[in-house]
Amino acid sequence: MTKAQACKVLQVSSTADAEIVTQAYWHLARKYRADGSRDARARKRLAELEEAFALLHPAPLEGLAPDEPGPATGLSEEPPLAQEFVTWLRQLADHTTVRWRGRVPEIAIIGAAAVFLAFLALSAGASGLLTLLALGVALVTVLSPWRRA
Repeated sequence: MTKAQACKVLQVSSTADAEIVTQAYWHLARKYRADGSRDARARKRLAELEEAFALLHPAPLEGLAPDEPGPATGLSEEPPLAQEFVTWLRQLADHTTVRWRGRVPEIAIIGAAAVFLAFLALSAGASGLLTLLALGVALVTVLSPWRRA
């Protein structure tokens, strides 16, 4: 793969610095990692992303969580439901962090308070359906993409 091809794969300029290359890589890797366990094309795209990243940013991959597989590893087996849920929560937290830059503590407090209030309402005998609906509306309001990140 040439440098021009790598730039095209990562969707960056040929003059992009290491930080931009890293951000582009992780943005695309997260996008394709979610489908990697089920889709062979997504696994192939992840391999291309890894190769392009290695060419444009030769430093080792940093920032991987200890339990998070590398871009091209751990994708052939179907993850259990709990692992998919944790991955979804991690992606939601990443998107929320980007969307509400500088407001993460406030968003976490609002989300936790909404969940706690829903628990209190359910334990007090409120309608389960209405309580979960109200909780869903509160969380969607906080976490929805009202502005593009």
